[in-house]
Amino acid sequence: MAQVLGELESKYGSQISVQYYSNDTDEPMFKQYRVTLVPTLVILSSSGSELYRHVGALSKEEVVSTLKRLNLVRD
Repeated sequence: MAQVLGELESKYGSQISVQYYSNDTDEPMFKQYRVTLVPTLVILSSSGSELYRHVGALSKEEVVSTLKRLNLVRD
């Protein structure tokens, strides 16, 4: 998932902010966002409210499709 997020940040970095947290080093963030299984993708609005959550792996295409459906990115 880290590679997918890196690619998305490279392509859409001017439209979205990508944050990646590791369960080994970022335990407070896991608690804050109530993440209990890895991988979990949480998409937040600019105000910090949760727009989308998915537990499990996603392909790059699936993440891009979700971001587009939420009107967060455009090509």
